[in-house]
Amino acid sequence: MSAAPIRVPGRDKEPPFDVAFIRNVISDLLTASPDEVESDHIEAKSWCRDEKELADKVSDACACLANSTGGYVFVGVAEDPNVRRRFSPCPHPGITRNWLTTHIQDLNRPPVECWTYDASEILSEVIGTRDCNLFVIQVPQKRCISSHVTHKGISKVRVGKECRTQFTAEDDRTKAPVPFASLDDLSLTSIEWGMAQYQKLFKVSTQWSEHSEFLMQTQLAEPFLQDEEQSPRLRISLAALLLFGKNASLRKYVPFFETVIKTSSENSRFQQNIVESVRELCANDGVFKSRLSEIPAEVVRELLVNAYVHRCYRLPGPVVINIADTALEIQSPGELAGGLKVDDLINCVPIYRNLLLSEAARYIGLCDRVGQGIDLVYKGVLESGLPFPEFESENDLFTARISLAGSAEFCECIRKRSPALHGLEEIIALRLLWMRESASFGELCAKMQRKPDSGKRVLDDMERRQMIESIPGSSSYKIATAVRRDMETIFQSEQLSLESMWGYGRPGEPT
Repeated sequence: MSAAPIRVPGRDKEPPFDVAFIRNVISDLLTASPDEVESDHIEAKSWCRDEKELADKVSDACACLANSTGGYVFVGVAEDPNVRRRFSPCPHPGITRNWLTTHIQDLNRPPVECWTYDASEILSEVIGTRDCNLFVIQVPQKRCISSHVTHKGISKVRVGKECRTQFTAEDDRTKAPVPFASLDDLSLTSIEWGMAQYQKLFKVSTQWSEHSEFLMQTQLAEPFLQDEEQSPRLRISLAALLLFGKNASLRKYVPFFETVIKTSSENSRFQQNIVESVRELCANDGVFKSRLSEIPAEVVRELLVNAYVHRCYRLPGPVVINIADTALEIQSPGELAGGLKVDDLINCVPIYRNLLLSEAARYIGLCDRVGQGIDLVYKGVLESGLPFPEFESENDLFTARISLAGSAEFCECIRKRSPALHGLEEIIALRLLWMRESASFGELCAKMQRKPDSGKRVLDDMERRQMIESIPGSSSYKIATAVRRDMETIFQSEQLSLESMWGYGRPGEPT
């Protein structure tokens, strides 16, 4: 017995080939270098050393453009400064339109939509010789809600003329279909909530004729036909089951997927899908709201969703939530993915263990956009006057810990003066100096998770604005004396000098 996947219909027809545009770009390449001609929607590639390298480079470029606003890839353009050698015959006899399109789609997940044109005739007309080749690949902006990821597990986006890594992904366990699972194993109520959240989040009026249509759009399910069958079935992914599965189905297919809540008075455990777990725990009458009012709701929600979405599903074990009088602690199975370190989470390139689950959770509004979750946690915790969040990754566990022993003075100061702060790094620097009286340049850079040159720019700007001062004869800093005094007495007087010191009323400027 075999099963054949069913393709989701694409665009109705191939777009028209813009001869004038191609001709203009070729003319530009004859008077300027490829680097000068490239833009946020034009990429040039040479013939490369062999077919494998060509396929890799062209497919990467197409995925990058698709993840951004779309564009064109010109294949067969050399970097040679000699214009006469800028174009040449294709050295690989097997390269055709179909070859390029097939390899681009085979080397990206989901396959990148594109159209390849043989522009050799146009090239010949412009340069006056018929022995050179040129292919042009048109790539529209992606229609799938997830990002295109290369066969190496890398997602890139176009920033100016560069393709920059957006995130990388490991082998995704949650993408695998669950044997024998069907649409009947999913909660329609949970799916409908996800559909409504998607419409609200992206401000669209998309309507789905069936729940299965939404699941296919999000790639959480795949249609397929069994031999001799006429009506397609759905392959249900593990990600779909985790997000929307009925309680009985979770017990049947992933019995280790549980949530354990420990408090000073009792321990409880339950097994329900991610959508319903988050909705119940984070509700206005939920346990987090009643027991953890000191922590912003969006921070608690982000940490909880991260525990479900980024845990390792190859390891058995529950998500454990410890709620004490002094701290919140959330543990999930599996250490950080791909060699990430707990002291480099703010500015690192995200690495996803469960890409499909992560993307689906993001698109139904359970978590923030790529790479922003940890910033939200730090900012929310510090602006509430709480100490720095703590993270541990060891012994097949990842732990996030938030202490409830905060500083009301620091919280009020940041609340009143937030318009004068230029980013998370400045809040981090102030919080460390508030706790420590003084800190070295290296300690501040480490806490900001910035390299020395970047950290120096942040601290120099803060010193110029009289927020902090360097300590003579050392490499250490402290909060400016007047600023610390005003922070310590912030509840005693409304006449604060911080307005002039933090950028509101600099000398010579109107207040």
